[in-house]
Amino acid sequence: MNLKTNVPNKSYTLADVINKTQSFPTLRPGTERLLAVNISQTIHDNSEERRDLYEKTRKYWRVNIKRAQQADFVLGYVNNIVVSVVKPHQDGWYPAQYQGQQRSAFKGELVDDSPYLYKDISQWTSKGQRAERYINF
Repeated sequence: MNLKTNVPNKSYTLADVINKTQSFPTLRPGTERLLAVNISQTIHDNSEERRDLYEKTRKYWRVNIKRAQQADFVLGYVNNIVVSVVKPHQDGWYPAQYQGQQRSAFKGELVDDSPYLYKDISQWTSKGQRAERYINF
């Protein structure tokens, strides 16, 4: 997967995030409600079901759908760095089954030019916490 994005005076790749070869600026959220989801465990899963960053970001989360529907953006992160940003469709969240367990998924639009891309969100995450984190809720 070769994803590049331009951040002022900097060009990052997904490999930089996975290999931890760069330092990244800290996320400074505005007023938007953000749902950050850890996609680290699926980043190397290239199955049809999880074939790209959009698919890895949008499905199989343990969230309350009513609360998740309030999110303006869903941020997919690897090693605490945002690598994908998706704007969920209104009422885009729905119940989904994954490996026999109840989860949630959503439909939305990938935002390739988001200011949240390649930002460090470690101040909102910590080891051992769930894969889903709400920011500005």
